[in-house]
Amino acid sequence: MRTFLAPTRFRSSLLRYRLINLKPLSSQSRFPIPPDNRSQDTDSNTETISEQEFPNLTTPGPEHFPTISSGEPENRSDDVDDARVIEVLLGRKNDPVSALEYCNWVRPSNRICEIGDVFWVLIHILVTSPETYDRANSLLVEFVSSNPTLIPSVMVNDLVDSAKRFGFELNSRAFNYLLNAYIRNSRTDFAVDCLNLMLDRNATPLAAYVNKVLSS
Repeated sequence: MRTFLAPTRFRSSLLRYRLINLKPLSSQSRFPIPPDNRSQDTDSNTETISEQEFPNLTTPGPEHFPTISSGEPENRSDDVDDARVIEVLLGRKNDPVSALEYCNWVRPSNRICEIGDVFWVLIHILVTSPETYDRANSLLVEFVSSNPTLIPSVMVNDLVDSAKRFGFELNSRAFNYLLNAYIRNSRTDFAVDCLNLMLDRNATPLAAYVNKVLSS
């Protein structure tokens, strides 16, 4: 593991920044936070992060969501191919709870965190709703733990590429949960790389996560 030296590893812009006013991704404007002030902890011993620190870039609409077609088996099937799983997930993109329930039904828990488009599509969906923030966070912690040699540049590229290919807006929350996953797995070296990749893409890091990296 590489030694982390904050004065040399971090660019001066980060040291000046200290989490005070980075622009959100691309040219997207900040949207109001839904009136759900639940908190997200970096771990059991760290400070609580208010959801109001974080812009929620997508607001689900009151649409009718598709159900699993009658042609699908009633019991969980591990043989449903990724293309079909993604098709159903995209049909439920505005209903993250339903998308999560479907993924839990069609994939055993040890397969949800496999490398591939299914995982990233699910993450993009889950980070759009306060009801599924916790699950998105825990899935990324598990994903990093299950793929210890997968470097941050690959993870971030997969996150960005999947957003483009499947029609999602990039959400800073997904980047932050990935950063938190490296922190929770004690991968300070990868956390530093992930933070720099976030800054390159104008993704706004949460203060608590950056402070954890700087103090490691």
